[in-house]
Amino acid sequence: EYKRILFIAPSGTGLNVSPEIDTLERLGFSVRSVEGDVTSDRLFNIAVESGAQYDIIHFATHASEDGILLSHAEKLSKGGLLQIARHVNAKAIFLNACETSDFCHWLADNDVPAVIGVKSEVSDKIARHTAQVFYAKLAETNDLRAAYKLSKPADIGIYVMVTDGNY
Repeated sequence: EYKRILFIAPSGTGLNVSPEIDTLERLGFSVRSVEGDVTSDRLFNIAVESGAQYDIIHFATHASEDGILLSHAEKLSKGGLLQIARHVNAKAIFLNACETSDFCHWLADNDVPAVIGVKSEVSDKIARHTAQVFYAKLAETNDLRAAYKLSKPADIGIYVMVTDGNY
């Protein structure tokens, strides 16, 4: 079951994540929102909190091949993200950020059960809409693969879902 979401939205990205968080809460997900000053230290501290477990880690930010953008132009590496995912026992990661398909493949190769990301660039509007539809379908079906298939903008072909082979 996918009910607990760690929603990460660093400041300085210019993204309005309130509609996404509102959607998640309205759909009945338990959301821990990490907004504002988001650093790798802050994320690691959250990850190692006693009993901190999240089914999905969701990033609403920007990215490039060298990392996921956090606050103060800090980048979270693949290895850093993997450590966080392992600490919180994440079943899935949603990297709603441009150019994250390499991250998806690497994380799945390192035993993250399922990772959703973006192959190239995506507009903020499409990214927000895709996430809202994904979570609505996930709440309806509790099936990650079905929610992905029903939510991705098929005519664009920019989203990718990669699994560790055990999914």
